[in-house]
Amino acid sequence: MNESPAPRGIGSPLPRLVMTALIAALAITLVPLAQRQGAEQVASQPAAPMGEKLEDFGLLPEFQLTTQEAQQFTRDSLKGKTWIFDFVFTRCSGPCPVMSARMRGLQDKLAGDAGIRLASISVDPKNDTPEALTRYAADLDADAAKWVFLTGTKEGIFSLSRDGFKLGVQENDPSNIDTASMPLLHSTRFVLVDGSGTIRGYFDGTDEEAMARLVIAARNLEARVTP
Repeated sequence: MNESPAPRGIGSPLPRLVMTALIAALAITLVPLAQRQGAEQVASQPAAPMGEKLEDFGLLPEFQLTTQEAQQFTRDSLKGKTWIFDFVFTRCSGPCPVMSARMRGLQDKLAGDAGIRLASISVDPKNDTPEALTRYAADLDADAAKWVFLTGTKEGIFSLSRDGFKLGVQENDPSNIDTASMPLLHSTRFVLVDGSGTIRGYFDGTDEEAMARLVIAARNLEARVTP
């Protein structure tokens, strides 16, 4: 995930997945609302405000994941940084391409904020090996010094999503017509986490205004831990 990568020029070509995000955005409207919200356990929780106060939604449990570079990633890996997490998977044809495009946008906007890092956790570890995540990261032109992609065991990831991040995740019902395109259902929220592993806010990854609030909240949080 260099800590202060230079922003991309206006004329630079966009990565392939970002170029297709507009098409993928249409897919979101096709995902039944019940499916998108049924797996969401924190819909009533407020996002971190734009002002000084940041909420405390609790400490993440200890966890063990693996990066796209096959390195161990644990709660201790969060120390000293402000983190923005989301949950996606590489073969998702629903909201994931849009969410990853949003995260890529955060990478550009926060390029000069050395204390803020990004992390995308796959909910499909059977298919999303470190090698698969490396290819996905390359398609997004992700900066490995800024943005890490994580996999692990299915049990560990599902437990971390549900019990740690308080975000729903489940396998799609085989009887649903869109199971082939959406085999897994997961939250579309982005989660702001401080260096101790405490959750400080939730933000709708499909909402541009929420993303703007997330940038402000992340910078507010970073300012509190930066000497």
